Amino acid sequence: YSSLNNLEEFLFVRLASTGYGRNYGVESMLEKRFDNQFYLMGSGSLYKSTYGNDLNNQLNTRFNGRYTATAAAGKEFNRSEKGRVFGIHTRFMAFGGQRQLHIDEAASALAGTTIFDQTQGYSVLLPDYKRFDLRLSWRKVKLKSTRTLSLDIQNLAGIQNVAGYYFDTYKQKVLTRYQLGIIPVLTWRLDF
Repeated sequence: YSSLNNLEEFLFVRLASTGYGRNYGVESMLEKRFDNQFYLMGSGSLYKSTYGNDLNNQLNTRFNGRYTATAAAGKEFNRSEKGRVFGIHTRFMAFGGQRQLHIDEAASALAGTTIFDQTQGYSVLLPDYKRFDLRLSWRKVKLKSTRTLSLDIQNLAGIQNVAGYYFDTYKQKVLTRYQLGIIPVLTWRLDF
């Protein structure tokens, strides 16, 4: 076990500072700054994330997704005589899937809950994560304050991204747990 892989679990093991972690990669970004009320941005990275133990075994961390890619674009329509600005913004994200421990099905069936096999490290690669977002915004600019009303629709395409696998004790087999689908977020903001 390495605490590098700890996301939100409670630890019931005694830890010792004898392992190591290694993260390395390359990242690139391309940006067209806000010009004529339009912007465009893109970024990506290739990386590797590993950890080792007392025996010098180099294993994948939970977060070794291998790559990230993001593209964003937006356009604002300004009615300067009224101080009102309407905007439409889009974003696409794709990430290599995170990793999960192998599930010990026999031990899970006996225990009545999901039991992970720590000995193989994070050897199960989840499918890649993809998401398309849309944001519609309306902004009112005054001399001493700005009000913004926006509607963000995350995962507009409703892509079913895998959150992980678990052992279902009723069906006695490993099943897939999915992340949330379309998520609307309504926001009102006042800047002064």
